[in-house]
Amino acid sequence: FTHAIATMGTAITSEHVGILKRFTQHVTVIYDGDTPGQNAASKAAAELQAQGMQASIVSLPDNHDPDSFVKQFGAEKFAEQIKDAVQVTDFELNRVVAQYDMSSLEQRVAGLHKMIDILANIPDSIQREQYAMKVLSYHPAGFTNAPNALEQIHREVLKVQRERQDQARRREMY
Repeated sequence: FTHAIATMGTAITSEHVGILKRFTQHVTVIYDGDTPGQNAASKAAAELQAQGMQASIVSLPDNHDPDSFVKQFGAEKFAEQIKDAVQVTDFELNRVVAQYDMSSLEQRVAGLHKMIDILANIPDSIQREQYAMKVLSYHPAGFTNAPNALEQIHREVLKVQRERQDQARRREMY
């Protein structure tokens, strides 16, 4: 692996991103496979995206970090993991699905609200629509009344975006 950096337990900062941007516009983030590692990967990807970089994320098995994965499975398998990296939004939606019991209506609705928060972060309307179609399958009415369910998802995304804008305005006032 000729182009790699290790943060060594340090969160990626805007200064790190500024340096990275001199060399590339796309970063593949790989942290430990446990929950704290995945949380850190999510935060790192958000920092990269906030500064206009493209980011994808590799999910390692829960009991591995990059070093232990390479030692156990080899560099070729690690390269396959990198090749299979997912876009940040896919990563976040997959985490929600794993976190909530989608067979329970209550859990499904809670998960759907988390997914809507994720959709509200997507600035590109075409990309947001593609992900809304994925989220539709988790909506309780997604199969029986897809057009209305999709419209409801859109309304909820707009509601979250407006709430965030209002909060930002209130913060600016004080």
